[in-house]
Amino acid sequence: MNQPPNEPVPEEKVDVPGVRPQGAMCTTSVLLKFFQYAGSFPRAPQDVPLTAVDHLAQQVGVPTDVWAQYAWDGRTIEYHRAQIRQHLGFREATVADGETLVTWLCAQILPTTRRPDHLKEAVAQRCRDLCIEPPTPERLDAVWGAMLG
Repeated sequence: MNQPPNEPVPEEKVDVPGVRPQGAMCTTSVLLKFFQYAGSFPRAPQDVPLTAVDHLAQQVGVPTDVWAQYAWDGRTIEYHRAQIRQHLGFREATVADGETLVTWLCAQILPTTRRPDHLKEAVAQRCRDLCIEPPTPERLDAVWGAMLG
């Protein structure tokens, strides 16, 4: 996301079709903005700065504490994540995507660098370019181990 965190977020950017209850709008808005900024979803509530949560909760007109009540496992978060991916034109990565990423890394990136931070950024950017949700950090660590080990 290129928008500074203290600027108002235009309403159309936090409105995810299919998500209506105000509490859900706040949490889904936080997930949406985090994904737009980081290229992935937060793994836990503490991954999101509280100032961002406060800002988005104020914009959708709900108390900030709805964020703390959000269920981080189960069908609700999976539904919200699916809605956000659909809204942004992204999809979950498949096993084939993972294999394609490894092939791409070996051919395009490893000849120039083996630094893990560079590899992670290259994968994140490639996933954004392909509109796929990037692999989890655990999955990436396994890929690095197989490629570099």
